[in-house]
Amino acid sequence: MAPDDDAHKPDGIPASMSGPVLLIEDNAIIALDTEETLRSMGIGIVISVGNPSQALAAIAAHSPTFALLDINLGVDNGFSVADALIRANIPFVFATGYIDQIALPARFASAPIISKPYTTAVLRAALARQFPTRLGTTSDHAGNGRDDEQNDKYPEEQPRALHRDSRDATETD
Repeated sequence: MAPDDDAHKPDGIPASMSGPVLLIEDNAIIALDTEETLRSMGIGIVISVGNPSQALAAIAAHSPTFALLDINLGVDNGFSVADALIRANIPFVFATGYIDQIALPARFASAPIISKPYTTAVLRAALARQFPTRLGTTSDHAGNGRDDEQNDKYPEEQPRALHRDSRDATETD
């Protein structure tokens, strides 16, 4: 049976996300916890890598459906990986434990970003932002990508859209 855009797995994950999800995280404990969370949400295949070169190889080899990308990868950052994901038309969300200190390059100003540690609800909201029509949200995602109903119920559990200039960052609503 072929999945369609309206079919969903048990936790609201689109059946069309039957392809692998790429997790780029250099902290093994966070990676293991996130893999478990993604699987509990109905994601069948999670490919976990810890550095940009492994991530670029995984993108080429597996064509993931979605990626969760840690910005700080040890001595590297995830920006080259984000560029590759954009070129491959693969939706992604940045994750960082330094959300108040990070300065994203201007080319990523509209990229969704979540703060570590994140919850299942935050990951679900991040997926909803990247797959709005497949998850049944119909709100305009131009600003912060938040579904108004979710925004009202759980405002603290939403991915943040950050607006950056050369010196500081402010959260947009």
